[in-house]
Amino acid sequence: MTVDELTEYLKTECAKCGTIEEYVNAFDRMAALPVNANYPIAHDEIMFQYGTYNWFMGKGREFEIGLSRTIPDGSDEYLNVNLRLFYEPDDWNASYKGAEYNELTMRIHAEFIADVRESEVYKSLIGREIKRIEVYQDGT
Repeated sequence: MTVDELTEYLKTECAKCGTIEEYVNAFDRMAALPVNANYPIAHDEIMFQYGTYNWFMGKGREFEIGLSRTIPDGSDEYLNVNLRLFYEPDDWNASYKGAEYNELTMRIHAEFIADVRESEVYKSLIGREIKRIEVYQDGT
């Protein structure tokens, strides 16, 4: 698959989702798909980040959890397939801020997604209302 096709696949899968569990499962399926690139899959990376931010003027603070698959394009640049889930911030989740990443191999990929599912921040969001989501592609 191309990176554009991976992005469209994730958008289609996320259209069927409603809970954090379903969104992470959709991302997990996308991250396991092979990509047509000039580098082997071992150079892919998965990133997991979260925190309370005020990125956009006028929208105010939001608690965000994000998963990204970063794929080299063969010219020292990287393309990212991103999934972002946004929640209302509160005193509890505002204390969370962090990021983790790993190089993607099938063994590490499965372990990394398992670590996401076992994280305190992920577990704290189960059952909470998701304010909005974003699925998009960008580059470095």
